[in-house]
Amino acid sequence: MLVPIRTWEDLSAIATVCSLIVLTAALIVASIQALLQMRQFGRERAFDQYFRFTNTFSVISNDFHSSVVRFRKNDLTLDERAAVSYFRRYWQLQLQQWEFFVAGLMPNEIYMNWMLYALDYFTEGRDFRYFGDDRTSCVLTFDDAFKTIGRRVLRNQKNCLAFFEQLRAAGQSVAPAEDKNQRRREVGRLVRLTLADERATERWRL
Repeated sequence: MLVPIRTWEDLSAIATVCSLIVLTAALIVASIQALLQMRQFGRERAFDQYFRFTNTFSVISNDFHSSVVRFRKNDLTLDERAAVSYFRRYWQLQLQQWEFFVAGLMPNEIYMNWMLYALDYFTEGRDFRYFGDDRTSCVLTFDDAFKTIGRRVLRNQKNCLAFFEQLRAAGQSVAPAEDKNQRRREVGRLVRLTLADERATERWRL
């Protein structure tokens, strides 16, 4: 339907409406572009952090395997401080990974794969052997390290600590030879449950 233009005021009004439409469309396009850029930035940041986490885990894991070799060679400089340092770095990494994950910057599947390693450690053990001051062989078990070091590192992230407490309980109740798919399902259940608790906590804070 055509609108008759009788005065300059009518023409001005139509021009104003048209400019508003153009401006609105431009804002929508700009918003979409900004959103796409933010998503792209988020993906790039996620990939960058993923590789950082992977590299840190590799360094920590290599240090552990190096300690095994040193212990077998009776390297008496391998002391309790090395064991404590290893487990502190390990649990600090778990905390960083958790915070990144619950912020929505890490896919569930990747985090679940990481947690399968943690479940294996709780199930099969990842004990750190070293030499005491009297040169006798000592051991700091993965479970004892969680109770003395891990809980202290995670204490300010209650949902994170609750997740690992449940993962520890699962690790103590499943057989090491249990079907891998079943173990993955258990980890997935714990991830979804604890992530739901984290989101509920965030809503309560708001």
